[in-house]
Amino acid sequence: MVTDIDIVKMQVLIASGYELPVKQEDIKIRGHAIECRIYSEDTSNNFMPSVGEITYCQLPHGLGVRVDSAIGHNYCVSHLFDPMLAKLIVRGNTREEAICRMSRALDEFIIEGVKTNIDYLKAIMEDTQYINLKVNTNFLKDRHEELMNSAMKTKHIKNRFKQKIPVYRESIQNYNEVGISETPACEFEPISVESNENSLQQLVDEISLPSLLSIDG
Repeated sequence: MVTDIDIVKMQVLIASGYELPVKQEDIKIRGHAIECRIYSEDTSNNFMPSVGEITYCQLPHGLGVRVDSAIGHNYCVSHLFDPMLAKLIVRGNTREEAICRMSRALDEFIIEGVKTNIDYLKAIMEDTQYINLKVNTNFLKDRHEELMNSAMKTKHIKNRFKQKIPVYRESIQNYNEVGISETPACEFEPISVESNENSLQQLVDEISLPSLLSIDG
């Protein structure tokens, strides 16, 4: 996403006997990209795989966001295969913009029916050491407790939103660089909510996540 070169397309061209249409000196790096791998796993139980049926799936999309996945409504996560569900990739003009965009995309990524590492990845995006590039091969080991606490807070906030804000879930379209592919429809009844402006304002006031303040552009 930072070179505007479709590497897979280039591989297919080479395998078909064509010459590469670009030279090394033509390839320029623009911006910053981050990839998060969404796994069906229990981060609170030593990252053990979580199996079962996905009862609801909402993929993030928007400027600079790409999702590589085949999951959808009623998709069965089996213990016989790798528990990776999707690759979420974002691009920004800077690392800071890419982090904010990834944080927002993780907020939009909703999978129900199995446990995932989405909230844990969200915690990494908001960790001060990660933001300030103070990372090494022991980062997750050293920061695991703090990341878990942050992930639990994110999960709590999401659960409160589910209880207080009506959600109308419709069919989701997965837009990527290749084209448009429809994901299976997820039909759910709207969540009932008590109309209480003070309660909603209190909930909004609790949230100070930087992703809510980021603007794609």
